[in-house]
Amino acid sequence: MRLDIAKRKADDKTFSETMATYWPKLTAIVTAISEATTFSVSRHATARLSPERMHQPLSNVQLPDAVITDVIYGLSHHLGDGQPRYINYRDLSVQQLGSVYWKTLGYDHGNPS
Repeated sequence: MRLDIAKRKADDKTFSETMATYWPKLTAIVTAISEATTFSVSRHATARLSPERMHQPLSNVQLPDAVITDVIYGLSHHLGDGQPRYINYRDLSVQQLGSVYWKTLGYDHGNPS
């Protein structure tokens, strides 16, 4: 999804304000991670990604493509020098990943806390 979104943004394509094609894919990924035992993901992380926890506030919501693609793009690219650079989360330390996690939790209505 990240590559598809990045390519479409680079090609100046727009995303629908009403259709939700990426949201169900993202939900399926989160569900697969939370249910899988073959992924090397800690129990602490999978508990935070559990479907029950994810579905509490968002069970009746489907974010449109225009919204969720901005979120996915923002989490997967860094715009340090004006050029988007892909973030490879495998290269980040546990502390850096924790920082991303906590900053994401503190995100409020378009203004980072």
